[in-house]
Amino acid sequence: RLPCTAVTCPLSPPPRRQTLATLPGRAVVDSLVLNAHPACDGSACFVQHPCPKPGPGPVPGSPLTDQACFSLLRPTAGDLRTVLVSRATLPRKKLIQHSHSPCVTPRFVLAKLDSFGARSPLNTNGGMLRFLHQDEDDLWLLLERATNRSRVLSSGGARFVNNHFWNCFEDPRTAEVVVETVATTSEYLDLYSEPNLRAPMEWSRRFQAPLRCRVPTEGSAKAGVRCAPLSAAVNASLPFDYPTFNPLFKARHDYRFFYALAPSAADSKWFDQIVKVDVSRGGGAVAASWARPGVYVTEADFVPRTGSTAAAAEDDGVLLSVLYNSTTDSSSLGVFDARSLALVDQFGLGGVVP
Repeated sequence: RLPCTAVTCPLSPPPRRQTLATLPGRAVVDSLVLNAHPACDGSACFVQHPCPKPGPGPVPGSPLTDQACFSLLRPTAGDLRTVLVSRATLPRKKLIQHSHSPCVTPRFVLAKLDSFGARSPLNTNGGMLRFLHQDEDDLWLLLERATNRSRVLSSGGARFVNNHFWNCFEDPRTAEVVVETVATTSEYLDLYSEPNLRAPMEWSRRFQAPLRCRVPTEGSAKAGVRCAPLSAAVNASLPFDYPTFNPLFKARHDYRFFYALAPSAADSKWFDQIVKVDVSRGGGAVAASWARPGVYVTEADFVPRTGSTAAAAEDDGVLLSVLYNSTTDSSSLGVFDARSLALVDQFGLGGVVP
């Protein structure tokens, strides 16, 4: 096999692929909604969900409720179960309340409480998104793990949809929980409808500027969440999404790097660039990037080379991303060096992977 160059990386033989068996499992939960990404730390996995009071019939409660809960996620050999640990009452009812990606620290679990609201049906969407969209809201839920008590907090004028948290940590100086978020608008989900994908991309209609938010963990429940732009180097016109980082640096206040997908230009049709961001430089500056004409990228997952948690080893690993080449109408698995974002290997997948 020829080595990769700055321009090309010859495809390796495709790896042997096997299909996982489908198990007859089911989710045994008293909720219509669970968040997409559980918050796990090696000892426990938490989910945040609405928890309306039980109602008549087989449907567990109502999709409109002012009750929000944290539960422990307990997978079994055949089922997915939850164990309720905390309940809180919101200042107002929410429709299909959800938290896309809560985050966990040694002492706390944090969720942004998003939900759906009515919209004008004069749009090109189908299904539920023709009549509903995600509301840009300001409510948060903070769980103290030692006591299983939750508090509802507000970020005031910082109203947005949390598309992804990535790392969050406890600030040793202030005892606050610091969380960084991909903030989006109520029109984010419209991005995935076919008519909108065919139209010219308007990134700033779907994204707000990414934020760094500071969540109080002590004192009055009236203390608010304070959010500010992550960095002057990134904005809603050229946003990023699907952030990842070295999992060995989870919940560490001294972590330095994260990786994300971004458009390479304002007129990019989709995410066509992988970026490495250094948060120690002005809150977040792009330290490296990778892009090729006509190639679109998916979430770049970090695989550490070693188990080292030394600061020098934070970017010692590889990134795995499924790439789509629009010129050849084919997909491949790209392997990138996490330090330089050089493409070090590429495996053809024998077709197109959506």
